[in-house]
Amino acid sequence: MDSDNESEISINSSSTAEDKDDVQSLQWPTKASVDQIALDPKNQSEFEKFVKKKHEQIKRDQETQPGVIYLGHVPYGFAEEPLRKFFSQFGKITRLKLSRSKKTGQSKGYGFIEFEHGEVAKIAADSMNNYLMYEKLFKCKYIPPEKVHKDTFKHCHRRFRLPRNNARARYEHNRNITDEQHSKRMARLEKKLKKKQGRLAKMGLSYDMPISLQPPPPS
Repeated sequence: MDSDNESEISINSSSTAEDKDDVQSLQWPTKASVDQIALDPKNQSEFEKFVKKKHEQIKRDQETQPGVIYLGHVPYGFAEEPLRKFFSQFGKITRLKLSRSKKTGQSKGYGFIEFEHGEVAKIAADSMNNYLMYEKLFKCKYIPPEKVHKDTFKHCHRRFRLPRNNARARYEHNRNITDEQHSKRMARLEKKLKKKQGRLAKMGLSYDMPISLQPPPPS
């Protein structure tokens, strides 16, 4: 058994000496670049330059990527143009969307702004978050690119126009009508009042609902 161990030790020692010469000839990379090892050790320096260039390119792309911030507690009267002028002091704004009610057209108090550069968006969000404006604490939050919904800025470049439904209803209510139209309107009203009067009678209540069918005075 001892002779076998001695022969194994001699073989290992001889192979180790030969391996040392091979390792020195390979010129392995330094400790600083141990995570950037080329397949061919002879091209290690060129490979490190290539990796460094790629990292710099990725960093530049991240800096030039657009950035989006969320706006909350937007004060009343702070519409699209005032918001654009106010936040333009931080950098170039590419898109802006203020959420509005479809019925009234009034602001819902929140919106979104996209800056040309993501770093500018982060600075604007940090600077304006919890900023007191018109007795309200302005809320600003940076949104990572992967979390920005594709329809966030839908129709943001269209000119905003107030809904016409309310204006049309006001016009229909206030416009001048003929005697015949007034008579039809009052007849419908009298029919409704009679139904209500019948419901009250079933409940044991007697209430007279007078209605005049006279035409409206001339305007």
